Amino acid sequence: MHGLMSGEAAEQIDGPTPGSSLVPLGGTCRARCLRAGDLIVVAVVALVVRALHLIATGDMPFVLNPVGDGRGYLDWAARIASGKWFGTEPFYQAPLYPYVLAALRKVFGAEVGGVRVAQAAGGATASVAVAWAGARLFDRRVGLVAGVMLGLYAPAIFYDGIVQKTCLTGLLTAGCLALVAEHGYSRRVYTAALLGLCAALLALTRENALAWLLLFAVWIATVPAAGGGKRSWRALLAYGLCAGLPLAAVSARNASLGGTWSPTTYQSGSNFYIGNGAEADGLYRPLVKGHETPEFERDDAVRLAEQAEGRSLAPGEVSSYWWRRSREEISAAPGRWFALLGRKLLITLGAYEVPDVESLEVYGEFSPLLSAVSRLWHFGILLPLAGVGLVLSASRRRVLWPVYAMVVVMVAAVAAFFVLGRYRYPLVGPLIVFSAAGVVGVVDAARAGGLRRVVWPVVVALVAAVVANWPVLDRAKLGAMAYMNLGVAMAQRGEEHLPDATRYLRAAADGHPGSPEAQFNLGQALAISGDVRGAIERFRAALALRPDLVGVDFFLGQLLEQVGDREGALRHYRRAVELDPRDAEARAGVGRMGG
Repeated sequence: MHGLMSGEAAEQIDGPTPGSSLVPLGGTCRARCLRAGDLIVVAVVALVVRALHLIATGDMPFVLNPVGDGRGYLDWAARIASGKWFGTEPFYQAPLYPYVLAALRKVFGAEVGGVRVAQAAGGATASVAVAWAGARLFDRRVGLVAGVMLGLYAPAIFYDGIVQKTCLTGLLTAGCLALVAEHGYSRRVYTAALLGLCAALLALTRENALAWLLLFAVWIATVPAAGGGKRSWRALLAYGLCAGLPLAAVSARNASLGGTWSPTTYQSGSNFYIGNGAEADGLYRPLVKGHETPEFERDDAVRLAEQAEGRSLAPGEVSSYWWRRSREEISAAPGRWFALLGRKLLITLGAYEVPDVESLEVYGEFSPLLSAVSRLWHFGILLPLAGVGLVLSASRRRVLWPVYAMVVVMVAAVAAFFVLGRYRYPLVGPLIVFSAAGVVGVVDAARAGGLRRVVWPVVVALVAAVVANWPVLDRAKLGAMAYMNLGVAMAQRGEEHLPDATRYLRAAADGHPGSPEAQFNLGQALAISGDVRGAIERFRAALALRPDLVGVDFFLGQLLEQVGDREGALRHYRRAVELDPRDAEARAGVGRMGG
């Protein structure tokens, strides 16, 4: 194939030991390096599309009034910036992102708008890093295409524009990929050290990246030192030190506050249970129905574990409880679990970006650019194109294996727990490099009249397209949840925005009438706007769909008390206390009704 030479031939250029390191597919030394103009083009493309997106979405409710994890991260950053940098408890959530937000706040006074601008710059930097990796792993053309691909990738634009750690995850993943490519090319001690530091920081942002730490160590141990000869034990030592120091510091900090030597967080057990317990469906499900927001996550995990054990538990013991309970429920129904694992693999490789609180589709309604790009360039297209590149580069698998392994290991790490679009985002960098290699390889084959050589890559791409677009999820339900969250955020802006909030919440409830949460939230909006009868109807619909949904009975009790139905109010206040014994307001309602 014109422009793509075999691995053996490529390895003979500029002297690398055959089979020993990541070397480009072909060309001279100049062909493996991006020019300054290339880097500028990639950075400008990424910055321009992100700037247009930020402008279009600047007055969105989620931007003006962050909710969910975004609100939690901003509050955490504010505490850090105020001087409470050490904290009082072991980390339950990955800590690096709020500390970065605190630094932006302290140094630049950045609020949400400033954070979004900084993240746009981070996204452009990630695009440049991926371009560099593509050039080092293949050639200049692949690098340039890969960088532009990431700059225009719809989920990347979306994640760079929300207050969420996914942008930092993408930047650090791109850094790891670029350093893997650079160390395979130059095999210097300092590149191994930087890779260790970058991988550790990534693990402090996205815990499933811990799986890459061992992978990189094994790979570095197999790469000869610069100039050939003995294995580079110095590079491995440098990698270990730079990876170990940040994680050891966090582990010591966690131990000093809660007796748990954890290099990141202590939520692995509860997260594994959410993704693998008897009621798991592969997506996020709160431990207590109705407690989807971050302020409940840790409290519910601790409270339920301590209730089951009948004593107070240290953070590590809480995580161990949920791991043990997961094993018990998997052992009770192994066939169900294997089917669930297959479902999670399909979701992980699926075209749909499973939303958390904020949805790409909702942002697309405010951002014409994002809406347009999301139709043309998303994971459902990325995976087939990457399949082409993976097949075309298969002859060089001995030198490209760590990049292959990054993909395989991350897919397994995501599917092992539960799946959200942002959890699989570390896959994007490596897959984009292979996608760019696939595009360049097919173009070269067409120019050389050798299209028969891409028959098998096209077959693989078609299979990947089927996998990526297999109908696994109820997108209507997930879309309804996204509009519901938008309505909630709109309502929190004040009463003047209540009509718009009610419109979004009604669209969610009517678009998916089987969603109890959508019915519940619409009921709250109707109650605030004074439509008591309509609110009662929606609350009852929510309870009919999910009788144990926490919070509904309390609000229904309030409304029934308001319309004079004391017997009905008492019944629902009592149910509210049964579902959540800590609900002081519900207990007070029982007392008012003479119960």
